[in-house]
Amino acid sequence: MARSKQAVIIGGGFAGLSAACYMARAGYRVVLLEKNKKVGGRAQSAEDASFKFDLGPNWYIMPDIYEDFFHDFGASPDEHYKLTKLSPAFRIFTPEGSYFDALEPERMADQLDSFSHGDGIGFKRLLNRSKVVYSSYKLGLMQESWLSKFPGLKPKVFSTLFRLPKGTVASRNAEFIKSRDGKSMVDSLSHFLGGTADKIPAPYSFLPYTIFEQGVWHPEGGFSSVVESFKQIAQKLGVEIYEGYEVERVEVQYGVASAVVIKGIEERIPADIVISAGDYLSSESMLEPIYQSYSLDFWKSKKYSPSAIVVSLGLNTKVPNLLHHNTFTNPTPSDLNTRVWPSQIGTFNVACPSFTQPDLAPDGGEVLTITIPIPAGLPDEEAALRRLVSQAYEKISAVTGINIQSAIVKEHITSSSYFKSMFKAPGGSVAGLAQYKNQVFQNRPRLKSKKLSNLFYAGQDTNPGSGVGFAIVSGKLAAYAALGKKPEAKL
Repeated sequence: MARSKQAVIIGGGFAGLSAACYMARAGYRVVLLEKNKKVGGRAQSAEDASFKFDLGPNWYIMPDIYEDFFHDFGASPDEHYKLTKLSPAFRIFTPEGSYFDALEPERMADQLDSFSHGDGIGFKRLLNRSKVVYSSYKLGLMQESWLSKFPGLKPKVFSTLFRLPKGTVASRNAEFIKSRDGKSMVDSLSHFLGGTADKIPAPYSFLPYTIFEQGVWHPEGGFSSVVESFKQIAQKLGVEIYEGYEVERVEVQYGVASAVVIKGIEERIPADIVISAGDYLSSESMLEPIYQSYSLDFWKSKKYSPSAIVVSLGLNTKVPNLLHHNTFTNPTPSDLNTRVWPSQIGTFNVACPSFTQPDLAPDGGEVLTITIPIPAGLPDEEAALRRLVSQAYEKISAVTGINIQSAIVKEHITSSSYFKSMFKAPGGSVAGLAQYKNQVFQNRPRLKSKKLSNLFYAGQDTNPGSGVGFAIVSGKLAAYAALGKKPEAKL
């Protein structure tokens, strides 16, 4: 196929790789530029002394979104990586150190009923309602570009918005689950959407269905296997991928984005279409102010999702009592919307992927990844960071009977500064703009530039929002908008 037009994709995370594939399928010559050494965005990985770590996302959920992507290119996930469904999906540790497991729905309902009579039927009702919400959201809103002036007036969009629940995810969960531990469990799922359950609007209350019905999975090799599969599909379609090349600016001529310029070497790459798939504010900084869609005051008024301390541990011993995924709950959540370091650790997650895939660690060893949410925008304070990490070690040691600190062979800790330097994330935010009231649907930054007709944006700051699955969809939405098409909705 002759490729007469060129699309330049800035950023090689899942959104950028997705956009690149759809543009290449449409017949464009596609050049993808990634500033870091490897594509994958926040889904980076590392290996040290035979310990293999995922440095970014490690929960593979919403498998249907991955399947939709692969099917669009005549493939399927199992052709690229082996998936193992986790059962139980994860383990929930209470503040007292006891635990219960996220089981298949029927057994989960029985377990919750033992906490508080009525929570079992409440959980089943919550699952049914969250399935309806997910179906409505995916068919009616997920594929909406929100480019029209009044998208909410479209019959399909309006009817979907009208049917979706009101309030917050927390208030929605509280309608069905009454026990402290049961509610802490379902509320904790909101971290996948880059926020807390008391802030995220109820239209996003579909996570119980995606977790308990669709399941939580592990891709063999971790998320680096998923990144590699996206890269392979892109290259098979003819996408030219350049890693270690940072775009310094986007040139504008005659009212369109005409080229991008590579930092350091001043090489100019012409473009008919530009799709920037990095953090939105960073993308806008590549333009002269006159061509930026949003002012600095706009960005200052926005709430960002929390940052996180991510601790990657290689241990010299196996760790009992942990499953692949583990959530340590706190019914009194940390205030993640302040600019003050928490004195006490809130709800946090511990992944132990070597539980499912032992070869991620040397024989007899274990890999742990501890993710501790903290507010975005905090100043670097080593003592405050270490305090929270020590509290996490203490809690893990208490439930496993292993002195975690004495078992450490390798310890790598990243925090806000990592997300700022690697991804230019404002305040070190892990998941970009929070999906809070007045920051969802038509109130998120547009995926098309307001000033330049051939400049588009993808990624977690645009619709549909935060998380790997949503990033994949955003890349498709940006590509289809650039092509003047509307993507088909799938269920």
